[in-house]
Amino acid sequence: MAEEVFSQRTTTCGSLTKADNGAKVVLNGWVHRDRNHGALHFINLRDRYGITQVVVDDDASNELQAVANELHLEYCIAVTGWYVSGPIQWSIQKW
Repeated sequence: MAEEVFSQRTTTCGSLTKADNGAKVVLNGWVHRDRNHGALHFINLRDRYGITQVVVDDDASNELQAVANELHLEYCIAVTGWYVSGPIQWSIQKW
C-alpha cells in the first residue's frame, strides 16, 4: 500500500479552470465514480465545491495502479498531480 502522508490541498475541485492548465495541484475529496478501462482508470473526485476527473494511465507506477484498483465509492483520498484542461465537452457537470 502507498505510504500514508497527509497532503494539504492546494485548490478545490470546483475552482480549477483553463488558467490552471499544467499546474501541480493537490486535491482532497471523495471517490464519486470509478471506471477502470484497462489502460486508463478514471476517478471522479468530489469535494463540496465540485467534481474533477482524475486519470491514472498505463504510464503510472504499478503501485499507483494497484492503489487505484482498490478504491471504492466514497473513499476519502488525496491526489497529487498536474492539471490538464480538456475541451468543454470533457467537463464534468453537476446535475
